[in-house]
Amino acid sequence: MKKSTSITYNIETCGGVSISDLEYKDYDKNLKGEENLLHYKVKKVNNIADNDKIKAKGDIDDLKELNESFNKIYKIDDKIDETIGVSFNNNDWKIHEYKNHTPSKEYTQEYDTIKFDIKSEILEKCDKKFCIKDNK
Repeated sequence: MKKSTSITYNIETCGGVSISDLEYKDYDKNLKGEENLLHYKVKKVNNIADNDKIKAKGDIDDLKELNESFNKIYKIDDKIDETIGVSFNNNDWKIHEYKNHTPSKEYTQEYDTIKFDIKSEILEKCDKKFCIKDNK
C-alpha cells in the first residue's frame, strides 16, 4: 500500500486584509491498484478593509469570507470517478459528480454532511497558537 498526506498553510497580509489558505492532500493506492485522492482547500479572508484591493489581486468577483472546495478522485484501471464540491461561508455544497459508468450530475448537499479528515478549525488554531510568526 502507498499512502501520502500533505498539509500546506499560508497566511498573506496586505493593506489590513489577512488571507489564510489551507490545502490538504491525501492519496492512497492499495494492492488491488485502487487509487484515491482527496484534495481539500479552504480560503479565509479576515479584516476586509477594501474589497476593491482584493478583487484587483484577481480573486473571485463575489468575494466571500470563507471559500471551501474539494476534489475527490477514485481510479482503478481505466475507470475514474470524480467528485468536485464548492461551498461559500459554510453554506450548502454545490457538487458535480462524474463517473465513467453513469452520466454526469450536479446537486446540492447540506454543508455538515461532508466530513474530511481535516476541518477548517485548523485555520482558527493556526491563527492563534500553532503557527510560527514572522517578526519582520
